[in-house]
Amino acid sequence: MALLAPGHAAPCPPRKLAIRGRAIAALAAVTVVLIIAAVLLPPIVPAGADLNDANQAAYARAIWPETQISLAMLMIFLPSLCYAVATRGAARGRLLIASISLLGLAVATFYVVISLQSYMAKPEAVYGSVTSLNGRTICLQYGTLSLIAGNEAVTRCFALDVPSEELRGAENWVREGWYVHVLVSPRGHVGFIAPVSGVLQ
Repeated sequence: MALLAPGHAAPCPPRKLAIRGRAIAALAAVTVVLIIAAVLLPPIVPAGADLNDANQAAYARAIWPETQISLAMLMIFLPSLCYAVATRGAARGRLLIASISLLGLAVATFYVVISLQSYMAKPEAVYGSVTSLNGRTICLQYGTLSLIAGNEAVTRCFALDVPSEELRGAENWVREGWYVHVLVSPRGHVGFIAPVSGVLQ
């Protein structure tokens, strides 16, 4: 067994572990900061909704969190990729971290793009009768008023992105059989819902 030359100290594993621990702690701290920044980020692109209209402005506020969540997902994987590229260590471990991070970045970027497109698109106004309400899914039937013209009734289901406090305040009329007006994103997410007055329930 070869002997160490005088004046050369043996490597100190505890010191390496301490350095690695600090690097991981810094990575975790940066990730948390980036996630918080993404969740609090205000709209950075123009809305497809007319923000001068109160209903459409409420829709835009309800839809934007989709992009915030997608950006938060992106921020989970971006620091890990930078860590895998910049840090020293076993090549196999770095490759594994980089591969997982790249996959996560690809998926998160996909959702960021489609959520931004959804926010920038003009919302669709849908009027219909509530046929079912199950948690955050609402189904509407519409077209019944045009049966004379030969149109058949259509039922569509949407995801409710309306804030919980607004839904709690609408419990008296967001129920089966009531006629409502909703603003829907291209992804089928409802950002605004209101009762239609003057329609027999």
